[in-house]
Amino acid sequence: MWWEKTVEYTFVQRFMPNFADGRAEEDRYLAPLDGDHEKAGDAIMAIDTKMVLIEFKRSLGEVNSELRKFPNFESARRALKKTDRHHLLVYGMASKGSQLELAARTYFSESEVEIKKITTEGKTYDDFLIYLNKFLKFKYPKGGGGSDKKSPDSPTDDIGGLEYIVVIGIVSGEPRFAMSLRDFLSYKRPDGGSTATIPLTPKSPEGAAVKLEKMAEPLMVTTN
Repeated sequence: MWWEKTVEYTFVQRFMPNFADGRAEEDRYLAPLDGDHEKAGDAIMAIDTKMVLIEFKRSLGEVNSELRKFPNFESARRALKKTDRHHLLVYGMASKGSQLELAARTYFSESEVEIKKITTEGKTYDDFLIYLNKFLKFKYPKGGGGSDKKSPDSPTDDIGGLEYIVVIGIVSGEPRFAMSLRDFLSYKRPDGGSTATIPLTPKSPEGAAVKLEKMAEPLMVTTN
């Protein structure tokens, strides 16, 4: 038997090896603490960044129980099933030799997805926020946590489980950063400013859990 964290760890080892970086096994996470908030903000807002939303589940049965958490799942499914190619449930299943294998499907449309092709399914930042806003309003109609096209709103304390949903940023077909959805929602793009580069900043020093692959040049964002 395995757990959700085992599924996440297996996903990292097989499909995001640059994130499995020599930490002790119990400390290896998809979004380990890095503390480089400026680079994280640059990566989130880079013009060619595509965003993927992943929830890890122990098994297909756990996937089905997740969907029952919506106050009105059918309404959410009808509204979002045509735009959920980037929103994936990754879960474990036993192979013939009882080894852990991974499978993935889209959240609402329930289409099987080949895991190694997940990086082709991302949405642009603006489109990602539009979808995320709708998703959170369906799942937490009384809890806030939505987002608008300019920047995500911070989730309220009564929304649980956001730390178990992972946002992965894809640049040029490769994973470049990952963080929990709760940490992603903690970022705010500063208002105003000039054409100079203005990075996003977390609302508090503890607000980010980011792992960036080393890049020759950092991704930058400019504001007009």
